[in-house]
Amino acid sequence: MPRTTARQHVMNALMEMREEEDSARRKAEDMLEYFRLPRELWDLYPNTFSGGERLRLNLAHTMVKQPRLMLLDEPTASLDNKTKVLVKDMLLKLKKQKTTFVGIFHDLEFMDGLCDKVFNISEGTLV
Repeated sequence: MPRTTARQHVMNALMEMREEEDSARRKAEDMLEYFRLPRELWDLYPNTFSGGERLRLNLAHTMVKQPRLMLLDEPTASLDNKTKVLVKDMLLKLKKQKTTFVGIFHDLEFMDGLCDKVFNISEGTLV
């Protein structure tokens, strides 16, 4: 979305679900803050963001909706350790709310305590 600011991008996720604009703004700002996206970026276009900033924005956009199903492809690949903890904490919160995840992870430490079933491609086993 080249002509949508970061804040509007996250707000739109909620407004598509019929959330009122004021509530969507508050929840979007809370999520942007949670994922430590600097406030000075909120009203800028994401095409100027670093890879890690874009990933945090996309995570905020997805997780603010509290989806029933999430498909994850290396959701922490460009993130520092502090932000990885935030992602894992949010995933655990969503899991408690009955969100189902299907993901590809290379970071086995990140997966610990998060995954109920693991398919190890190199070993061909389902744990």
